[in-house]
Amino acid sequence: QLCGLLVEYINFARSFPREAARVAFLDTVGHQILHSLFKKLEWRVDSYDPYGSTARHLSIQATTSCLVSIAYVEGSVLDQSTYDPHTRGVPCFQSFAKDFVNHNKKWSCKLVKLLTRDIEGRGVGNLARHMTSWVRDKASMDSMDAIQMDFLSLFEDLLIRLREIRLQVGSDVFRSVWTSAATTLSTRLFSDVAMALRHDEDTACLFADLAAKCCGAFEEFTRRPRTYFKLALE
Repeated sequence: QLCGLLVEYINFARSFPREAARVAFLDTVGHQILHSLFKKLEWRVDSYDPYGSTARHLSIQATTSCLVSIAYVEGSVLDQSTYDPHTRGVPCFQSFAKDFVNHNKKWSCKLVKLLTRDIEGRGVGNLARHMTSWVRDKASMDSMDAIQMDFLSLFEDLLIRLREIRLQVGSDVFRSVWTSAATTLSTRLFSDVAMALRHDEDTACLFADLAAKCCGAFEEFTRRPRTYFKLALE
């Protein structure tokens, strides 16, 4: 609604005969509307505790919707204002265009942290603990299949979230999100499991199998998943 109101003001200002009056008018109303919109999006992103037991999915949804909104404002107003002779000299459009780009990156990073929180914490952490216990005492541990399934269930949740986000955000934003998620997971597997533990033949085979399955699953998003799982696979 705020974005639509701003578009109406822009169209109205086209009738101004003097450029200085048009720029001053759009700078005033544009700053007020974009500032209100910006604060509304910031509040939505920060409105849920991402570490709450039930709020993670709500925080993911809120952050995703803000990325969608910011892309819409950029596409329908700010990008066009750069090329439109009636609006390209409006200072607030130029300043907010930079702010929106910066917050697009910031909120994309936050979304990645929300998406990978469980797989990084419980997933990789439990995997490392289970493998350590297996090497010490195989008899007291669950089967290797059970250890693998515990990790893969959290990995499947990550894939489901990525598929949902893919349907909502633009291709550039989604590429940034999934590549960061893949790189983060690969790095944690490499540092916290592959390099941090003493492996026997069983755990080494398990890790290689898990890394290959994670890499293969990301073929859904890219033809070259090994690029992002290079550390874990090696």
